[in-house]
Order: sequence, then structure tokens, then C-alpha cells
Amino acid sequence: MRLSEATRAVADRPPVGIVHLGAGAFHRAHQATFTDDAGDWGICAVAPRHPETVEQLAPQDGLFGVLVRHPDEDRPQVVRCLREALHAPTQRAAVIARIADPAVHIVSLTITERGYRQPAPAIDLLAEGLAARDGAPVTVLSCDNLPRNGEVLARLLGERDHVRFPCSVVDRITPATTGADRETARRLTGFEDHATVVTEPFRQWVIEDRFAGPRPAWERAGAQIVADSAPYEQLKLRVLNGSHSALAYLGLLRGARTVDEAVRDDKVAEAVTRLIDEDVAPTLPPQLDLQAYRAALDERFANPRMAHRLE
Repeated sequence: MRLSEATRAVADRPPVGIVHLGAGAFHRAHQATFTDDAGDWGICAVAPRHPETVEQLAPQDGLFGVLVRHPDEDRPQVVRCLREALHAPTQRAAVIARIADPAVHIVSLTITERGYRQPAPAIDLLAEGLAARDGAPVTVLSCDNLPRNGEVLARLLGERDHVRFPCSVVDRITPATTGADRETARRLTGFEDHATVVTEPFRQWVIEDRFAGPRPAWERAGAQIVADSAPYEQLKLRVLNGSHSALAYLGLLRGARTVDEAVRDDKVAEAVTRLIDEDVAPTLPPQLDLQAYRAALDERFANPRMAHRLE
């Protein structure tokens, strides 16, 4: 049986209060799981370019599975907050109408760094949708991995009295789903799921507390609502991304294929430790708990079942 409302017997799903541009695997493993765990809010996911995600999700009524890859086993979760999936190039009017809907209070984005460069079709679509709101307050929340992402959006879209642009920091390793992953999900859940995503147990979401109106209680799901996300951004970009890049460059040269293989190479691990101790740590704000962050990072990188490819 294919996963759907009929086969899963799902009732009382939350109404749409969020439009998300970028319906790929990372959004489904990250923002959608936080929102699902927080409860009460539904998402309309928009594919800005390719239709494949919509084709996967639409027959399943937006339901999809997340396969959380723990070191000892896979644990499946069915996410029910995604209520609608739209393809922007062929359903542009419907997307703009959704963004303009007064019941929508948040428009979030995972369009990758490339999506913010000109030409930027997703940004143009967002601007048109915001104009159609006729002054109704809304929060535009970038979840992309670029410094001060909210400020970047504000510059691109222009300051608007009814719009807030909080910065955020996101983190969850989400490798590409394989046919074997989908078969594992089918075996564990009993459902065929074309939209399965695979991810690690760890997840982080830091959001500045600058909202124009209502929002999900994401803190109930472990999100950090803070006054200033900049220190957390520095921690993530310099420690996680710096380590990840070093592992890729050095690990591949040493013959490793995946992150966990690279960290088991003593010479590579020593080089990454020196990178953090000597080059990165002195640049970080002193109030951050670098020791705890590194301990969690060591555990994540060593997970032998993630198979996160260095290339």
C-alpha cells in the first residue's frame, strides 16, 4: 500500500499556516519535523523549479516518512503537517494566492545559496506574493545556509512595514535517499513511500525572536528562540562546516569515502582537531559551549550508518 490519508487513516490534520519555498529533502527532514512535533500548524510546500517532489507528495496527500538513522537502528516517523504541495512554474497563481492568504503567517525558504543570486525566480515569486497580502503582517524566515540569511532577504525584498525577517541557523545532515532506503522504510512501516527522507538523530534550529504575528511553538520540539542568532551561526559555520570541509578534502586524499571513515583515520582526525583548537576556537564568542557542541559533533560524524559521502 502506498502511504496516504486513506491507507494511514490520518484525521484532524492541521490547517495551512506556513508556505515553504523549497520542498526538498532537507526541508522535510528539518523544518517539517520540527513543525510536526510542535503541532497545530500545516505547511504548503512549494517546489520552485522541478516537479518531482510534488509528484512524489501529491498522491500521498502530503504524508511522508522520515527514516532517522541511529547508530544501532533505523527509526521511522510519519510526518503529517505537510498539507499541500505546489509546483511554482506551473501553478504560480495558486502559490501567490497561498502566500497572500491571511491565514498564512510564515513564509519560509530552503532554496540554497544559489537561489538568492540574480536572476532569482523564488525571490521574485515571494515578492509578488508579499505584495498581494495588502499589508497583512507576515514573517519571512530563511532557513538557508548563508550568513545573516534574514538580513540578506530583507535587502533583496526591501524593508516592508508588515514583514519581519528573522535570521536563523539550521543543521541536520540529510543524505540523498536511495532505493535501499525506501525499501527499508517500506519494511519498517508497511507502506510504499516515494517521498521518504533519511537523516541523522541530531537536529538544530536557532531562530531570532522577531516575528510579525503567530508562529508554531517550535521550542516544544527543541528549537532555540533567541535574541541574536549570530553567535550560533559562527559556531555552526566555523566548527561544523569547517570540520566537514576539512574531512572531505583530507579524507578523500587518504582514500576514505564517507565521513565516518574519515574520522576513523587518526591523521585526518588529528588535523581536524588542530583546525578547531588552533584556528577556529579563538574566533568564537566566549559564551558558547564549544565543548558540548564538539562532543555532539564527534558523535554525529562517527555514526557508521549515515554513509554521508565526502564527495
